[in-house]
Amino acid sequence: MAKLVHFTYDCPWNPWVGGGGARRNHEIYKRLAREHDVTVYCGKHDPSTSRSEDGVTYHFSGTHRSYVCSRITFLLFVLTISIFGYFKLRKYDLVIADLDPYTPYLPLYHRSTTIMMAYHLYGKDNVKKFGVLGYGMIAYERVAPHLFWNAIFISESVRQHIHQPRGKSAVIYTGIDSDLIELPTTEKNYILSIGRIDIYHKGLDLLIEAFGKLQPAVSDIRLVIAGDGKDMPALQDIIRLHNLSQQIDLTGRVSETTKRTLLQNCLFVCMPSRYEGWGIVAIEAAACGKAVIGTDIDGLKDSIIHNHTGLLSQKDDATDLSLRMLALCKDKNLRERLGRNGKEYSKKFNWDRIATDQQRFFDEVLHAAL
Repeated sequence: MAKLVHFTYDCPWNPWVGGGGARRNHEIYKRLAREHDVTVYCGKHDPSTSRSEDGVTYHFSGTHRSYVCSRITFLLFVLTISIFGYFKLRKYDLVIADLDPYTPYLPLYHRSTTIMMAYHLYGKDNVKKFGVLGYGMIAYERVAPHLFWNAIFISESVRQHIHQPRGKSAVIYTGIDSDLIELPTTEKNYILSIGRIDIYHKGLDLLIEAFGKLQPAVSDIRLVIAGDGKDMPALQDIIRLHNLSQQIDLTGRVSETTKRTLLQNCLFVCMPSRYEGWGIVAIEAAACGKAVIGTDIDGLKDSIIHNHTGLLSQKDDATDLSLRMLALCKDKNLRERLGRNGKEYSKKFNWDRIATDQQRFFDEVLHAAL
């Protein structure tokens, strides 16, 4: 039995984030926990200090007073333990840490058994989102990969933009629940967006603008935005500004059952993100036989094959996005063709298989360190 520890701010129950990376970790680790001791350190979002879920032990570090305080205190915790935690870390066989400016782990010790987990790069989007602080984040993303000995990348396009480590590395994709492929589907008059309510990251401002441009041509079609997050009040303001309150439904956070129903019945799914490492929702939609419109960016151009399983629009271009949406609204044959191809493509992404791939990579790293 190996002892694993992973440092990552996010977890599936974090009301501020709760993203795809957190779900990926839990789906993989709950499978590995059948044979290994798995611990995850993440940012505190409620008063709890630790819990066990599906055999995985979660420790919450920092403060839960606010999102900003939670981020900062977790950042300081990770930095401190990476510098001064030699004796604490030596009890683990493998240390996994996100490549993330909010999780600035420095692999100063046990480098041969430390693994960088690379989901995506924020790059210049850091500056657009955070101003001058973004330059520090860019510097971290450029320097940190040189410090790690081993790495996992969640898509090939992410791997191409990050320094390759001297030790072991692998691309290990993200999975879906394979039973999605068997669900019966139909079409109702709505376009679906599902995920965390982070306006800049997920491009929700572009989605609202594009949907507004689309309305005169397809006034009977609604937009459903499912999910929750810190930007919900700002999103409501944008919707009111575009006078679309009567055409857009905000569901808030939905259960897994409701998410499946939304995917089963939508016309297609929109993901106009400004940056992504992969795109679980894109593969889930494909499994349900639904076409997906995404942005032509790293990550999404791996999970969405242009003109085969979906369509890719230009980043930060609401007009182009609107035209792609109009094409799918008007052409049922196109929707069905992309959906059929997507269902076939999604069969490659199975959680059990992906967990096995990650276990195999962990074994390779441990063997190389002997």
